[in-house]
Amino acid sequence: MLIFVAMILGGIGVICIGITARRMVTGDVALGPPILALVTAFAAAALMLTATALGQ
Repeated sequence: MLIFVAMILGGIGVICIGITARRMVTGDVALGPPILALVTAFAAAALMLTATALGQ
C-alpha cells in the first residue's frame, strides 16, 4: 500500500517539475511548484524506503 502512495506522490512531483520547467521558459517562476516537487519527491523516497524495509 505504501508503494502505491509513493507512486502517486512521485507522479505529483513529476507534474510539478513540468510546471516549473514551463514557467522557467516564460520567465515566470513561482516558488510553489518547485517546493511542492521537492517535498513530494522526498516523501515518495521515504515511503519507498519504508515499504522496502517492511517487506511490502
